[in-house]
Order: sequence, then C-alpha cells, then structure tokens
Amino acid sequence: MLEAKNISFAYDDQNSFAFPDFTCGAGEKKLILGGSGTGKTTYLHLLTGLLRPKAGSVVLDGTDISTLKSRELDQFRGKNIGLVFQTAHFIGALTVKENLRVPLWLGGKKGYDERITELLERLQISHKLNSKIKNLSIGERQRVSIARALVHQPKIIFADEPTSALDDKNTENVVSLLEEQAAQEGAALVIVTHDTRLKSLYKNIVEL
Repeated sequence: MLEAKNISFAYDDQNSFAFPDFTCGAGEKKLILGGSGTGKTTYLHLLTGLLRPKAGSVVLDGTDISTLKSRELDQFRGKNIGLVFQTAHFIGALTVKENLRVPLWLGGKKGYDERITELLERLQISHKLNSKIKNLSIGERQRVSIARALVHQPKIIFADEPTSALDDKNTENVVSLLEEQAAQEGAALVIVTHDTRLKSLYKNIVEL
C-alpha cells in the first residue's frame, strides 16, 4: 500500500531531515511518535505528497506520488487519502455539512449525506451538522476534521495529532473511530503524534 524509501527534505541549510524507510500495508495501522522538532509533521507531509522530498520516493498503491504533477496529485489524494491535520483547515463561512462535502467533490463522489450524518453521530457532534465552522469550539472542529478525513472512504488515513486537544475519554473514542473506519474499508491507518498515551495501543511504532 505505502512504501517510502530514502526520503530526505531540507527547509534550508540549517533545517534538514533524513527519515527512516517506511512501509504500511492495506489494513495495517502504524504509529509515528516523536517530540517537538523531530520532523514528524514534515514526515507526514512527505508521505501524503503535501511536500516533495529532496531525495527518495513515496509509492502509494503503486503510484509514486512524488512524481505527480500538482493537479494529478490533488485528484489522487482526493480519491485515496484521508487527512486529519493538527490544525484544522476549513471554510469558516460554510456549515459543517458543506465542509464535509468538499473532499467528496474533489474525489468526484456524490450522495454521501447519510454517511456524513452517521460519522457526526459517532463523533457525538451530529447536532452541529448545520452549524457554521466558525461557531464551533476547538474540540468540535477537531472532530469535524476527523469526519472529513473519513467521509470519502479513503484507502489510507493519515492523522496528525488527532488527540492533542482531547481528554482521555474522547481520545479513546477518536482512536477507536479511526481504527474502526480503517478496518471497515480495509484501509491503512498512520497516526503521527507526540501523544505518548497512544504508545500502549500500537505494536507497530516508528520513533523519530
């Protein structure tokens, strides 16, 4: 499903990273654990094509995403990749429902309103379906971000600090939801975090 080899990246001469090789098969779940300054978010961005590596390759489902043109990469990501960002990026003037339709539109998928409602119910924010994003709390926005990553049924799900703003109970709920969705779709799941609470939940761990 995913194989990254010999990848490196440099922001400038003083900030360069060489990352370990990484593989993750369909249905597999992995944890990438690292503290501040270890490059874990950069690593995630390289694995998802948000950044292009200085060297090396990132092959996802048989496609080397580091060689795709921008438009091709956007389309590929819209169909195959689910992303939960550390800082949620939404269109503030739109409702929760409208924001969740965006990745469906990018992936050429329609008729997912029932799935949107189901995901929000499982995340305990279905009452916010028609609320504007700008009116949500930080925790609510994070849960909507998780729903957005799942809604288009991607082949692989990447989550950057999905539990950073959550208490222990909601941390368990969110991890369970991510794992359940990945299992239902046969999708790979990669969580990138500094949250050591998750370490006991995973056998396959890459530490930066």
